Amino acid sequence: MVSVAAARLPLELDAVLYSAGAVVEGEVVAVRGPFWNSLDGNRWTLDDTPESYATPWRYREIDVRVDRSFRDDLGLGDGIVTFVARGSGDPGDSLDAEYGGRFVVGSQIVVALVQSFQLFRDGPVDRLYPLGGPSGVFDVAGDRIVRQARRSGESKLGVDDLAEQLASSRSVVQSQWDHLRFPLTAAQQSAVIEARVADLAATAQEVEGDSNNPCNFVGDSQRAAIWVAANPDSSTTVDDLLDPGFIAEVCDGFESGD
Repeated sequence: MVSVAAARLPLELDAVLYSAGAVVEGEVVAVRGPFWNSLDGNRWTLDDTPESYATPWRYREIDVRVDRSFRDDLGLGDGIVTFVARGSGDPGDSLDAEYGGRFVVGSQIVVALVQSFQLFRDGPVDRLYPLGGPSGVFDVAGDRIVRQARRSGESKLGVDDLAEQLASSRSVVQSQWDHLRFPLTAAQQSAVIEARVADLAATAQEVEGDSNNPCNFVGDSQRAAIWVAANPDSSTTVDDLLDPGFIAEVCDGFESGD
């Protein structure tokens, strides 16, 4: 089975280096999980929580002991850094198993991290995770590193080469990557969801109002018949909705197509 770490369309290396909030090298000291994207970590389905704005998926918690920090805009500091990676981690499980990257206890990695929201059953939750999943994870072998997800023709890098590229990665503003560098927080995404819900509610009220008003169905025998059938308690008939006199008197001269 092909791993998503290899199959997922990778981000450009320049985009990762420009946008990552933190880039650290260290040893993977713990991999926990998998957990489901709920605050309790338990499995759930849309049948259990149909009102959720998320879909069920799994993730792991990864602990890395930081040996070297190349960038730390996020204030992670030294010691142990914990982040999440989507997928169960079992390559035989599904194509999504390593969606967030491949992590093995004892391995040495460089990881480019971002702080942003992920959609949980309970709502958006702020999480630290690799930028672009395997696009932001580099396996270390001696003084060389290789991205788990690479673009065609991309070669191995030296650790010092990476440090130099990071140092110059923001010398020119790359606004096309601002959505990666400045991602939404959980609070901001919650506001987006609330605004969408309010818009949908307003639209639903408008639609309901339109459907309750027979004057929105005049002049068209098929639509008039549909409205009359849907409103059996109304005294308005199909003939009324096709009668110019009724239209002029009740619907203020409304005519189909106006």
